Amino acid sequence: SGAIAAAVMALLSDLTREQNRTKAMAFIGVSFGVTFAIAMVIGPIVTHLLGLHALFWMIAVLASLGIIITLLVVPSTSEHVLN
Repeated sequence: SGAIAAAVMALLSDLTREQNRTKAMAFIGVSFGVTFAIAMVIGPIVTHLLGLHALFWMIAVLASLGIIITLLVVPSTSEHVLN
């Protein structure tokens, strides 16, 4: 999530109104922190139980799922009109 934080924040600023932007950015920041904490706990458990290859395959599947969700759910900034 750290590698795409700048892109997510830029998209967020394009898709939100100014009065809601701070709240939305705080929510994204908190979700990055919580995700990192969960990964630090679950990563070693998965690696111990299933091996390092399984961990990388899980990451690949989750990344692909994230790409699909982003393409299908997140609105395009060219079609989004701020009121």
